[in-house]
Amino acid sequence: MQKSTFQEQQSIVEPLLSRWVGYGLVLLAGTAWACLGLFFRRLQMLEFPALFIAFDRALLAGVTLVLFSAVRRPADLRLRWRDLPLFATYGLGIAAFFLVYIRAVAAGSVALAAVLLYTAPIWIVLFARVRWGEPLTRVKLAALTSAVVGSACIALGSAQLSGSWLAIGLGLLSGLAYALYSLFSNEGLQRGYAPTTVVLYAMLFAAVFLLPLQQWATVVRAWHTPAAWPALVGVALVSTVLAPVCYAAGQRRIGASNAGILATVEPVVAALLAWVLLGEQLAVMQLVGGACVLAAVLLLARHPAPAHIVAAEEVAHE
Repeated sequence: MQKSTFQEQQSIVEPLLSRWVGYGLVLLAGTAWACLGLFFRRLQMLEFPALFIAFDRALLAGVTLVLFSAVRRPADLRLRWRDLPLFATYGLGIAAFFLVYIRAVAAGSVALAAVLLYTAPIWIVLFARVRWGEPLTRVKLAALTSAVVGSACIALGSAQLSGSWLAIGLGLLSGLAYALYSLFSNEGLQRGYAPTTVVLYAMLFAAVFLLPLQQWATVVRAWHTPAAWPALVGVALVSTVLAPVCYAAGQRRIGASNAGILATVEPVVAALLAWVLLGEQLAVMQLVGGACVLAAVLLLARHPAPAHIVAAEEVAHE
């Protein structure tokens, strides 16, 4: 009797704990992504083009994960041939996201690109509903609205919107590409791959697609500029290895749509880092935006995990 009661309690506590770990991992991923701006700032001061930084992110991240998996768990390097198109498409999507976002900033402004980029959770929630049947509850819709509005307020608080219809179109495309980043990751997880495996092959394919666009002189200059190495390694290990691996691991526990909404904590952390480390001022609108994003996080904390996540957990505990 006592054993049965303990098992029942364990069956309740373990899924709940897994969900909270999932929230923590996605929030950690958002924090790691937020550090990207600091690394970008340093590399741009050294006059490295954004296209090279994108290539560096993908290549160093992929190679690092290959070495890590080879030492820690070689089985994670295995890839089924039938899944090759998925990872190739995922890598192409990452490369496209890097390129489209760069073009969106160039055609308009950083603020406009950031606002349109954070339409991504809307796409994620819609696709997750269609592909995996994740429910569109009122709580989730309220959290989604709060997160998107909060992200827009943070971007608007730092600069004015400016740009052409081309800039708007590219910004929306970057949001769609960012959403596909999350959705392809979830698809890889659904097929039984580890988070490190999913990110590993996606980044290697992205590096392959970005390689023909590089200028060899820039690559050589990077190797001969020791002052750039900490930022180059940081952008790869922190924002391109730690962030997506934590995101994928968290997404596996809480579902694609919840993870997509929670990841909007990134601009909040980025604004705080800029305030603390770079001396940038926090506008009232940014504070309001941060409050909206945190409200979305609190709403989701009370939201049950999607049915397919719960079912997977139940099977794992049987």
